[in-house]
Amino acid sequence: RIMVVVQNEMVATGAVFYASFVWFSNSKLFHRHLRPICLSLKPFSFWAVIMSLTYYRFLTTIGGQEVSLEQATLYINEQTLTDASILHYVFFIYCQMVKQIPSRLLALSIGDTIGVFMLYTILERFDNIFRATMNINILNIPFRFDKYITTSLYNIFKKSSFMMNLIKKEQSKIEESFDKELKVKSRSIATSITCLPNKGIDHKDILDLMVKATKTENVPWETGRVSGAVYHGQHEHIHLLNAAFGMYSISNPLHPDIWPSVMKFESEIIAMTAALVSDADVSPVFGSTTSGGTESIILAIKAHRDFYREHYNIDRPEMVVGVSAHAAVDKACDMLGIKLIKVVLDPVSFSIDLTALKRALTPNTIMMYASAPSYPHGAIDPVRAMGRIAVERGIGLHVDCCLGGFILPFAKMLRKNNIPDFDFRVPGVSSMSMDTHKYGYALKGASVVLYKSKELRHSQYFCYADWTGGMYTTP
Repeated sequence: RIMVVVQNEMVATGAVFYASFVWFSNSKLFHRHLRPICLSLKPFSFWAVIMSLTYYRFLTTIGGQEVSLEQATLYINEQTLTDASILHYVFFIYCQMVKQIPSRLLALSIGDTIGVFMLYTILERFDNIFRATMNINILNIPFRFDKYITTSLYNIFKKSSFMMNLIKKEQSKIEESFDKELKVKSRSIATSITCLPNKGIDHKDILDLMVKATKTENVPWETGRVSGAVYHGQHEHIHLLNAAFGMYSISNPLHPDIWPSVMKFESEIIAMTAALVSDADVSPVFGSTTSGGTESIILAIKAHRDFYREHYNIDRPEMVVGVSAHAAVDKACDMLGIKLIKVVLDPVSFSIDLTALKRALTPNTIMMYASAPSYPHGAIDPVRAMGRIAVERGIGLHVDCCLGGFILPFAKMLRKNNIPDFDFRVPGVSSMSMDTHKYGYALKGASVVLYKSKELRHSQYFCYADWTGGMYTTP
């Protein structure tokens, strides 16, 4: 009787566990401290069902014959137990299974296990479909449905020989167009060199070639006909940058013992950048210099992935962004194995839709992403509202300020009421990226990634101690 009750309780417990995960996925009460408990209990909801089915098979399969639950209970009652405790009882049942387990019981148990695996997979798929459906804005249903159908059909037929040949033809057309528009221009600059010459080229000839090329290439941006490539064109400032860069052309920031001034200047750049977007005296901010906005974004996402994996046991991380998020996010998630969930924008403001954002959050969500401003539309996402969500859910919030990092702080000083809050002064913001090589007027590539806590920045670092060349550590 005890085992019948136990197996029924295990089935009920598994159902309750799974229902709890679905509820927690969309509940405002879900908190960061409940996340490890929820994730640690998730496997039990699966194995509870398997064990209950196995015990049920044993109780209804004795001596290789199917019997009723009443007969199985009678059989158990006839056994002599020295202890009436449940643990002793379960151990006794296990011993009986070891001695009397028939091949049919084994086959049925394997079948049950496979069945539960399939059921579990289907339920998880249903969960994903449910969340995706909840994210749909009714105004975008025709567009999203058409996109879903097109994507599904492409995924089905892309492996066929017909589709592969069609893709190859289109790729060839693109390559030819690329070759005509770009490669032809580069090849027309002097004679192409494809291997090391037997005799070295005189340095004067090399410099003359470069001077001649840049005279033509600099005309478009000097006349104001280039967007998004050159942010400062004053020759006096360019000469200063070139002179400073030339002094450190052979330096290596990984060796501050040899070039301590590099560490000094980098630290001051980080400190000055952080001071623009935080109250450094009240709450310190930590950071690193990088080679550009893409690397800053990748490192910020990597830091959140490792932090939430170590502290909250999240091994299937998810990230929620608006469709206007920089493509560096797609690259980072592809590199780091993070599931990227994109939600629609508000049709009026072109900032992220908060309702869709909330519905997209799950127990596996490690962070959100806000643009300040976004590259396609120049819109600033509602960082303060997103910060409140981040605090409620115990997740990270990265603010991509690569384009506006050295404009918005000064614009807010001039017109405080016209510029929405976007930086570390907003509770919930955990990291920011700011490009010094844009409106910071530095040479390319240079950027700064900032973190609210030292622990989060520490998760950005990579350290390998078993290398034969010694300990290898990089930011």
